[in-house]
Amino acid sequence: MDSQLAAIVEDTGTTLPNTLATIAGYIDTEIAAIKAVTDQFVFSSPGMVDVKVVSGGMTASGVRSAIGMVSANLDSQIGTLLTASSFAAALPSNFGDLAIEAVTGKVAAETESEFDYDEMADAVATRILPSANNFAGNGSTNISDTIRIKQRDDYTASIGRAFEWSITNSAVDYTAASVVVGAAGGGTEPDSPVLVGSLSLQNKAVGSCTVRLEFSSAQTNVPVDRYNFDAHLLIDGKRSTDIELQVVVEPKYADAPA
Repeated sequence: MDSQLAAIVEDTGTTLPNTLATIAGYIDTEIAAIKAVTDQFVFSSPGMVDVKVVSGGMTASGVRSAIGMVSANLDSQIGTLLTASSFAAALPSNFGDLAIEAVTGKVAAETESEFDYDEMADAVATRILPSANNFAGNGSTNISDTIRIKQRDDYTASIGRAFEWSITNSAVDYTAASVVVGAAGGGTEPDSPVLVGSLSLQNKAVGSCTVRLEFSSAQTNVPVDRYNFDAHLLIDGKRSTDIELQVVVEPKYADAPA
């Protein structure tokens, strides 16, 4: 028993302290190493670390190189995007046409279609491209009127069968790229002939002009009916003034049946 106790005393008095001292020294070494690294961190703001720790130190040339790499990458990405000008230029000529072609193509496949293609195209353009399809400075009053003419052998301008309307818009130079398309009026009956009218611009100037409707002298005795004209004034390829006219052709003679 005495020998056993002596061994335990020697163990706890010598071996155990030496072992604990070894462990303490190891811990001190590790803590010192960790502290040497963390002492380099500079937190100027919560969660922010000094860039020199992460990068191993940034030189001026290194910063310039990094900025150059970022700039080149941005240039590459931006180069794949449409510019504002090219996007705007594509709107009236491409998107509107594609939409109209898609709808008219669908309707054309149907038999006995009662759709009015012009009306449908206008509706599509107005719905999809309300701003791009119209002249930005449109301030003129659209023309909407009903006129009456007699059924006769001709409608030459010399006999006073031309009609004129004045339009004004201070934002428009009517001496530039202003165009009015010719128009033909369809009767109320599906198979009725058309009344051909020629639309032109007169007295063109900056801010004002006159729209003139003149009927064709080649037509004779157009049936008594109501004929609808639908045209528009274009400024730089965009719609500016809508022209909706109803022409009532009355009997040539007062006693003729209506």
